Amino acid sequence: MNNVKDRELSILRPYNGSHHILPDGCPKVLPTFPGDESARVSYRFNSLGFRGEEFRIAADRHIFVCGGSVTLGLGLDYEDAWVSVFRRGYEHVHDAPTPDINLLNFSSSGCSNSYIARTLIGQCARFEPTLVLAELTFSHRSEVLHNGRSYNIGPWCLLDTYEGAAQADGHHAELRQMIRRKAKAYYELEDQLLAGQDLLKNALLLQLFFQSHNIPFLIGLAAPAAGNLPDDELLAPWLDSLDPERVFTIAERDYQVDQSAVPGHPGPAGSAAIAASFLSRYKETYVEDRSSRGLQTSEHSRSGWKRWLREKLKGAEKEDTSIYPLY
Repeated sequence: MNNVKDRELSILRPYNGSHHILPDGCPKVLPTFPGDESARVSYRFNSLGFRGEEFRIAADRHIFVCGGSVTLGLGLDYEDAWVSVFRRGYEHVHDAPTPDINLLNFSSSGCSNSYIARTLIGQCARFEPTLVLAELTFSHRSEVLHNGRSYNIGPWCLLDTYEGAAQADGHHAELRQMIRRKAKAYYELEDQLLAGQDLLKNALLLQLFFQSHNIPFLIGLAAPAAGNLPDDELLAPWLDSLDPERVFTIAERDYQVDQSAVPGHPGPAGSAAIAASFLSRYKETYVEDRSSRGLQTSEHSRSGWKRWLREKLKGAEKEDTSIYPLY
């Protein structure tokens, strides 16, 4: 198993999705990946089935990251993905050599925020990392849990061409039909308010878990996702409960600087901008002298979070999510 000790692998949960584990298992390298048929990028998956390096329990620092296809680095060489750029910045901040830091990227293309929250909590419950980064994605997604695997629900499930369930899972047609039925039922009920509730609940769930376990964390809300937050006073207590230093909105322009090999996904420059947002917030929150940086202003107080977030999102156009099938 690529010289990875079985004991180390048993600590963390393996990937339980459907689209790249089967039939031959991991570790492995794929010349293409669902959503990216450019053949310009190879995708290396570790023994647990996640893109990136192997888990090394002996490392001095462990960083856990999870998000959707942007955090996975879809259409990018892995060294250009924002998680890799953040790691290099983190090394510079702490003057730590590369082997000392172990970054595990649990991202899954096309995943829901429920997947992100469920995965990070599950992994952190098994092994406590030094830092956790979450990039919450579009809120109009969900997942189907079936026979120990998760299957993404997104607008693409409603297309006649949907092929989201890998043939190696067995009963391919029946499984695909079941997922499409559940997707149709989900979108009959889903609206902006429910999607906003789902985003906030997952953000709060992660925040409360990390706080209760004293795990340093940052949660970035992708601007298209945060733009779907409804202006409803009933959700004000949830918004006001978010930690404004550790939960923040990633600017929409960061996703639009350039494109990767997959349209609708940021390229190297955009990924560097996203990494800079996380790194800047990390330094402000966990590294710099709190007494000198002036973040404790009314704009960033807990009671001002809702006003601050809406101001940041003011003027943002509603995203046409149909053009981002795996975002």
